[in-house]
Amino acid sequence: MPGVVLVHGSHRRNSSITGAQWGQSSQCIIGPFTAYWDPGSFPGFRPDGRNLPLVYAAALPTPANLTGLTALSMWAGFGAALNYYCNLEWRGRTRCYFSFTLTDVNGATLSFQTTRRVAASGNVFAPAWTYVAAAIPQNDPVFDYGAVAAYQVVITNRSNELRWVHAYLDALTAMPPSRVVGPASVRGSVYQLAGVAGTSHAPVSLQFQQVPVPATPVTLTGTGSYTVPPGTVTLKAEAVGGGGAGASQSVAGDGGGGGGAEYAREDSMSVVAGQVIPYACGAGGVPGVSGGGATVSCDTLVNILRTYDFSDADVIKIDIEGAELPSLTGADTFFA
Repeated sequence: MPGVVLVHGSHRRNSSITGAQWGQSSQCIIGPFTAYWDPGSFPGFRPDGRNLPLVYAAALPTPANLTGLTALSMWAGFGAALNYYCNLEWRGRTRCYFSFTLTDVNGATLSFQTTRRVAASGNVFAPAWTYVAAAIPQNDPVFDYGAVAAYQVVITNRSNELRWVHAYLDALTAMPPSRVVGPASVRGSVYQLAGVAGTSHAPVSLQFQQVPVPATPVTLTGTGSYTVPPGTVTLKAEAVGGGGAGASQSVAGDGGGGGGAEYAREDSMSVVAGQVIPYACGAGGVPGVSGGGATVSCDTLVNILRTYDFSDADVIKIDIEGAELPSLTGADTFFA
C-alpha cells in the first residue's frame, strides 16, 4: 500500500504556501521544494521565535483517502543562527513537540502528536534533518478516514513557541504500517515502520522469514544417507513404508488383498546445511513371502535417558508396535 502525500504545496515551484512566516525553499530530502518557516519574517518579525509557534495549515485540492494508513511522517529540518545556536538545550539538538490535526469533509477533526529530540544545524539555510512519524488514531467513530479535506501541523519546543530555529517541512505523507524503502546492500530489503504508538524508547520484537525457494523433490529408496544441501534450513519429509503383498491367486481366482503401507510426513523439519541424515526404506511384500523390511537399531528407554543425561522424565509416550514392554526394561529401578 503506497503512502498519500499531503504537503502538496511544498513540491511545486511557485505553488501556494499560506500562513504566517512561510515561504518556499529548495533545501530538501525528498523535495524538490519544501515549506520554509522563518520567525524573523513578516508578520512576526521575531528572529528568536519568542511567542511564535510553527503553524502550517492547508486544504487539500481533493479529499484524500487515508483508510488503512496508520501514521503521518515527514522530514523536518532545523537550523539556528549562530547567535542563537548556543541557546539550544543540547549542542545541535532541541526537543520538539509535533501536533497534527486532520479535518474531514464534514468538519470532524482527528488530533494526535509525538515528541522528538531533533537535530539543528548552525546555519538557517542548511538545516539538519530528522525523520518524524506519528501514529494516526484508528477507528474513530465520527471521523471519515476516506475523505480528509485539510490538515494542520504545529511544532513547538517551548510553551506555545518554537525558539531559536528556522524550520523546513518536507514530504508530509500518510503512511501504511510498513513499506519497502529500497533494497539492502547485501540482500533483502530495507523496511520503514510507521505508526508505532508511543513516544518513549521501548524494546521491539520483530520476526523475519526468508522467502521460500522452490526445491526439486528427491525420492530415496533402499538404505543410505541424505546430505542437506547448502542454504537449506527446513525440509519437508514424507515417508512411505513397503506395503504387504496380496495372496497368490487360487485356481478359483480368489486371493486376499495386500496390507496398506505406513505413511508419515513432517512439513517443516529443521536442518543444517551439510547435515547427514540416515534413512532405511522397507521393500514391498511379495506374494507367498514375508514383506520387505528395514533393520533399525533399538535400545531401552532407560539406556536412551542415560545416554542423553536425563535424570528424570515427566511425560512418556511409547508406540512401538507391541514392543513397549521390552523397551521399559530397567525402568522400575531408574524411576524408583
